[in-house]
Amino acid sequence: MRRAIDRIQRRYGWTDEYVTRVLPYARLRQLMEDTARWEQEEIRERYRQQAFISWQSYNLLSSMFNKDAEPLTFGEYLNLLGLGEKTTAHLEEDVTKEQAIEKAKSILMLLKDGESHD
Repeated sequence: MRRAIDRIQRRYGWTDEYVTRVLPYARLRQLMEDTARWEQEEIRERYRQQAFISWQSYNLLSSMFNKDAEPLTFGEYLNLLGLGEKTTAHLEEDVTKEQAIEKAKSILMLLKDGESHD
């Protein structure tokens, strides 16, 4: 809750006194949710801006080392990173309970093998 109040104060420039004592509780809760969503959107946008440089590098290196490589559009690249409009569509797949357990067991085996080599 403290972090949410800090977000509200940072965004609107309000004092502790105003946020905690003057604002009605329902409005405070709404602002907490809104500022959390706005903060997530701002972070996502910063990631997208940084991804632009990596997309250019990716396409450059792909064309240098694989002449047959078809360059990705920026939207396709964002989708691969999970930052595009289709963030989960390409990741969704049906996994059975048994498959999930087998995958977890294989991960645990890798971790145990790694510990024995240390």
